[in-house]
Amino acid sequence: MIFFFERLAVLITKSNVINLNITNAQTTRTVEGGAYIPKEAICCKGGICEIVPIRCKGIGCPHDGKLKPAPVLKYDPKYPDADSNGYVAYPDINVHEEMSKLVRVQRAIDYLMASPPVDKSYFYSESIQKYF
Repeated sequence: MIFFFERLAVLITKSNVINLNITNAQTTRTVEGGAYIPKEAICCKGGICEIVPIRCKGIGCPHDGKLKPAPVLKYDPKYPDADSNGYVAYPDINVHEEMSKLVRVQRAIDYLMASPPVDKSYFYSESIQKYF
């Protein structure tokens, strides 16, 4: 039964990170400065995931994959966050790809919840509330 809750916790964490990326797809200013950096959940063990910036993938990236993806620059000189050349840095987030990931994670959650190791009334008991 512990395995069930660990898997559920991982899927919920991944769902939350994907939702965070979708929510911040147009964020040009963060507390750290600059555009929002997309994140991903990796190294999930024991129901806990490490949330890290997405690594650069594909052509033009170093072989170690540690480089963060560059922001997408759009010309809008009247935007408050525009640089001296009139370009605004937006996060490199493909909302359609993130939505596709979210659907896959939700399907995994639905599959997991369709056959839990305990009766569904267990999820509404007081003993389970400490996990949520």
